[in-house]
Amino acid sequence: MINKACLLLSYHLILIFMSEKKIKIIIVGLGKTAIYLIKRLLPNWEITAIDKNRERLNEARKLGVKVIEGDATSDLILREAGVEHVSFLLALTNDDEINLEISRLAKKNHKVREVIALASAEESLDRFDNIGVKVLLKTALLASHIGNLIEKHKISATCIGWGMGEIQELTILPGSKVKGKRLREIKPTDWLIGAIYRGTQFIIPHGNTILKENDKVLLIGDPKVLSDVAVMLSIGESNFPLQFGSRILIPLFNSYEMKSIIEEGIYISLNSSSQGIDFLPVVYKERYSKDIILWAKERCEKDNISCHFFDKVDNILKGLANIFNQQGYGLLLLPQEPFRLRNVIGVHTLSFNIMKIASCPVLMSRSTYPYKRILVPFNDSFASEKALELAIDISTKTNGTISVAVVKSPEYISGKDTTQELRNSIERLKGIGDIYRKEIKEIPLVGNPVKEILKINSSFDLMIVGQTRVRQSSIFKPDIGQYLLHKSSCSVMILTREG
Repeated sequence: MINKACLLLSYHLILIFMSEKKIKIIIVGLGKTAIYLIKRLLPNWEITAIDKNRERLNEARKLGVKVIEGDATSDLILREAGVEHVSFLLALTNDDEINLEISRLAKKNHKVREVIALASAEESLDRFDNIGVKVLLKTALLASHIGNLIEKHKISATCIGWGMGEIQELTILPGSKVKGKRLREIKPTDWLIGAIYRGTQFIIPHGNTILKENDKVLLIGDPKVLSDVAVMLSIGESNFPLQFGSRILIPLFNSYEMKSIIEEGIYISLNSSSQGIDFLPVVYKERYSKDIILWAKERCEKDNISCHFFDKVDNILKGLANIFNQQGYGLLLLPQEPFRLRNVIGVHTLSFNIMKIASCPVLMSRSTYPYKRILVPFNDSFASEKALELAIDISTKTNGTISVAVVKSPEYISGKDTTQELRNSIERLKGIGDIYRKEIKEIPLVGNPVKEILKINSSFDLMIVGQTRVRQSSIFKPDIGQYLLHKSSCSVMILTREG
């Protein structure tokens, strides 16, 4: 099995210094990881190895590296190894304390450009971080590698750039929706296809390269999106709500419409990759009834949906904040809430306060399921792009159609009135829609975008709104996302993206 720690180290070193020649590096601790790494880095690196074990030193010497016998926690030994002139020092012994002391000396006394260490105990990570040393936890690396080997449809994954990038290899399966497509039709963002292995052929791809069944594809990109992309490319399978969390959360109020909200939550759970529903009972002025809990439990059991009930709370914001701090959720469902004049001039609605603390999309239920017609208000903002991507994902499970209300107002949600950027965004996302065999229909709007959207949304079952952040409304600058959330005729999902 490929040494995971070695791969991670070598990819990082190659990416940073690929343009340099004979970079000097000190490796302390000649275990199997170090020997494997030395073989990968030679002959383009000038390597000095330090260890107290002569047999290991002899093995390294035979590979053609300079060796120093001694204790690397000694400043004299480090100087003998030429620590003042190296770009890298790797502390790879089996003792966290030794690696920490070596790292401290290299950083503090000798200002080594990059110091990297292996750690066995998770408790050691903060201590390395405090002195500016990049640290790799051996147990996490092994767990990651095993997970990648057994995870469905994914052969391997390697982090690069210390979590800022990742490499994954996957196979284009017979049912993949990208099979037979040219790469330029896919229009990737935050990732790219770096190489294709087709039988005995190694292919450097370009825009006209066509993906074929059984191609092994090497993906490079942002770790936050790469797993979803890998599944999409290999089989085209919907992943909602797993990109946010595995379960749905529903606060239970004393509301006559609570049963219809739960029914919508059950519909979503049955038509998504959700692993169940959690309920948070909320008490208002001691008027709470246990009947809704019993009904919700029986209803979930009827459709074999996993359910869990938290202890009741009298403050929903504190209760939800505590839950979100402990675990992630894929979707939060809320009952419809009136939007009054006082909310327009700055008084917060309950949903506004909840969205401020929610770490997942928020759905205001109006029981307009099944989601056969999905509407996405769209400008050229990143938030609206993510909303359209989410709509595509959901529609693959619900077999729904997607319409985009094209909005050009610069004040709408968070976008800029740049026609070409808007056009490019839509075309790119249409490419993603093509992967899923989903046609995206455009609806051009003329006039006030909010009023026009509210005029047409009664013809839809679900509206997905992306906004950059949740902000307080004022009479002069209302929060458009909130306004649509409360005034819509259909269920509305708000996807908030910070930044």
